[in-house]
Amino acid sequence: MSRDSLLEARRLVIQSIMRFVYVALGMAALVGILRLDLSLSADPLSETALTEITQEVLLAVSAVCFAWLARQLPQQRGFYILVAGFFSTMLIRELDVLFDLIQHGFWVYPATLTAVMAIVTAACLKGTTLETFAAFLRTPQSNTIIYGLVIVLAFSRLFGMGTLWHGVMGSDYLYIVKSVVEEGTELLGYGFIVCGSLSFALSKRHEMKVAEQRSSQMTALDACSDSESAAAAQGAKHSNMKHSNI
Repeated sequence: MSRDSLLEARRLVIQSIMRFVYVALGMAALVGILRLDLSLSADPLSETALTEITQEVLLAVSAVCFAWLARQLPQQRGFYILVAGFFSTMLIRELDVLFDLIQHGFWVYPATLTAVMAIVTAACLKGTTLETFAAFLRTPQSNTIIYGLVIVLAFSRLFGMGTLWHGVMGSDYLYIVKSVVEEGTELLGYGFIVCGSLSFALSKRHEMKVAEQRSSQMTALDACSDSESAAAAQGAKHSNMKHSNI
């Protein structure tokens, strides 16, 4: 194996180890938030508790990542608007306790409006949705986000069903245990979603920087080529003038 191959293999191994450490620390932080909520909150796991607020912040960050991409990449804007709208709709659902101050179940109206606006906008931006979606599915970040959505929308709901935990604990059933399991797995899912969203946004930002650098280099090369052509033309002009004088 060549020296370059060894260096590349070493770099990949180190990156994988560091990625594992970062993800492990992130998951530990999520558990720490849950423990802190149970220890310090007067009303643990309520709609205004730290766990719920953290879930909402993670969703908001994910939505902002794709909204930023929609702004930066107009040729791919349709798909990113759809994803940002989807996460925004989920966020509005999580904030239902605030909308209940207006009227119980009022969250349905802003959520529906957000979803419709995202769909209509994406439909108007033809050629920026389907191909971008397909390209996104080929990235490793898409799998991370999909796993997170499965945990949030399916597993946490099924695993947190009251009937399941009534069957497990019987007469010793405690609602707080069921809530910890459901909210904990939901928080895990949101952790996956935000990790995938941030990683994808950063990778696209890197691609944009590389493209910008290449564009600058090409512009500089074109400028040099134009200068050389101008110099050559000027030299040819002087040469012709000399020949004419002779």
